[in-house]
Amino acid sequence: MNFDEERLRDKNPWKCVADAPNLPFRTHTDIRESIANRTYVLHVSYPAARQLAPFVRSYAGRLLNILFGIAPFFMALVVVAFAFWQWSFLLLVGVPVAFLGAWFGHPMNPLKRLMTALTCISVLAAIAVWNQSVAVVVAAWIIPFIGIRAAYATSIRALRNAVLQSEALFLNQYWLGGISLRNVVTGETYFGSSGAG
Repeated sequence: MNFDEERLRDKNPWKCVADAPNLPFRTHTDIRESIANRTYVLHVSYPAARQLAPFVRSYAGRLLNILFGIAPFFMALVVVAFAFWQWSFLLLVGVPVAFLGAWFGHPMNPLKRLMTALTCISVLAAIAVWNQSVAVVVAAWIIPFIGIRAAYATSIRALRNAVLQSEALFLNQYWLGGISLRNVVTGETYFGSSGAG
């Protein structure tokens, strides 16, 4: 992890988990155990995960995020090259499709379930048609769509692991609203200084 734990601890309004308002835990270890026992679930916000990815991911993980992020540009270039190679400029429709795939692949997209279903249907259609041009356009959609989702999923997992390792980071993200805890039994959610919801 690439952050200064002592500096982070100094910025936090609370020095330890016991000081945080409305949290039903005495120590950071209690939080880890309750999550391991599945009595509590740790929720990580997408914006916090994306913002902190450079600090909580390894060099290889950060490089992978960059590759996922440039997937729409790469696929747009592949589509243009393929269109010139096949001399079929109708394939250029794949350029906006690549960027739309990335946009609709964003996990905060309210249509994400519909888009996931349409992505599965487009794969099946490409297999059924078995046409090179259709396969290129479908790939222009799928690769950025999955790449953006994978970038967010790996960032969320990295931040989740980091806040479970570092009490200072846990308190910082709890205070800023980047994470929350939900009791599986009662359904109560604990977030920031506003307490249980």
